[in-house]
Amino acid sequence: MPSLTISFDRLLQRLWQNTKIRTGVYLLPLFALLVFGFFKLLPQTLTLLASNDSFANIISPPEMNSYWLNESFDSYSNSLWKEKHIYKGTTPVNIDSINKEISILSELPVQEDIFQTSTTQSWPIDDLQALKISFKADSITELKAEVSIEVKIENAENQSLAVVCKAQPHENIGSMLCFIQDIEKKAVLSNEIPFTVGEWHTLTMVFIPNRFSVQFFLDNHFYGEIEIPSVEYWRDREFIVAFGSSVSNLEISPLSLTFDNILLSHQP
Repeated sequence: MPSLTISFDRLLQRLWQNTKIRTGVYLLPLFALLVFGFFKLLPQTLTLLASNDSFANIISPPEMNSYWLNESFDSYSNSLWKEKHIYKGTTPVNIDSINKEISILSELPVQEDIFQTSTTQSWPIDDLQALKISFKADSITELKAEVSIEVKIENAENQSLAVVCKAQPHENIGSMLCFIQDIEKKAVLSNEIPFTVGEWHTLTMVFIPNRFSVQFFLDNHFYGEIEIPSVEYWRDREFIVAFGSSVSNLEISPLSLTFDNILLSHQP
């Protein structure tokens, strides 16, 4: 047994005398740091690449097959959805759910109106795969009018914590801003998302569990990824889904905002 120990020690000495091996050992901590840094900066790197149209299709949304929720609003059930509708003035927007869609409409001036509907059921965030929803927003030509639609993944315990995409229609082209609202700050997707008004679009939010981050797609076009800033407020918690509209200072433009086909899937 002693001879084996001596032979092993001599082998280690010979290996250590090899400059390449010794250099490799010295560089191991640096290599580990680089690997850690790569995965830490991956969301920012992907978002930077997505800002270039040549790289916009480097990532595709996943196939969604395992559903928690598959809602086409054939029957808009009060047992599944909870509405909140507040407004100023005498002419609130009309909420229409007759045609298998949720339509937010008005032909009259709207001083201020906020509408939101959210699920009465919640699901574990750690198991989330993706949320997909279709929407259409018609043109708004008034410069003073502020019109937007929002889609949210909200923390069920604290609904001020949320993953949000806010779309604002303008005369020809609309713009969408996505962000994650945290306790003390807001993490904003650096790439603004354009969309054509008057046409149907599909927004997809994809949860990446190993990075605790969210990727954003519009019409299967990748626009970037954001890490959830304070993971400790989300891990092992549940979430709800919400969507709605905000309208103010609308005087002459007709209003037409529509939602349809919500899919919510869990990890396969």
